[in-house]
Amino acid sequence: MITNRYIMVLLLIVTTLMIGACAQVTWVKVDKPTITSSDKTFSAEVPTGWVQKVGETDQAIYITRDGPLIEFVELEHADHEHAFPELGKASQPDLLGSELADLLLAELRSDEVMEHLEVIENAPADISGNPGIVVQVKFRTDFGLQYERRIYAFLNQEGLFTLTYQAPSLHYFPLYADQFEATVASFQLK
Repeated sequence: MITNRYIMVLLLIVTTLMIGACAQVTWVKVDKPTITSSDKTFSAEVPTGWVQKVGETDQAIYITRDGPLIEFVELEHADHEHAFPELGKASQPDLLGSELADLLLAELRSDEVMEHLEVIENAPADISGNPGIVVQVKFRTDFGLQYERRIYAFLNQEGLFTLTYQAPSLHYFPLYADQFEATVASFQLK
């Protein structure tokens, strides 16, 4: 005969096992300036004193100083097949900069948070000797908070590389923009 106590113990064991099986994500303080991506495809110097998200299996470096809803820097590598997941489109190493910008902006616009996206800058850029683009956009959340996002991107045979900085336009974006630009300047492929 199965009792309620037996069912409760069984549920507790199953729940504990499921929680333990979930990927653990933690935040660790950045104490050395140079960080290498988990797939070893790139490295960059990031601001010390910020915190890095660790424990995920993706190929990105994700850091923040005051929390991801305030500001973040994300350095990411995606293979060509997964370059634009929201659009379901792949990238190709020989895309023109204008084509890359169009796909990047379409990917951003597919996020309903960025429904009212305003493009501030869309220009060619050099990222560690790689021809690419820089795109800067503004968008407003449903609560009226205006954010800015600056993205450097380039393609090579390995895939799409993006270097992103996002923060509220008022106070935070200009406060850490120079630190982001220093990170971009230090970016190196391995």
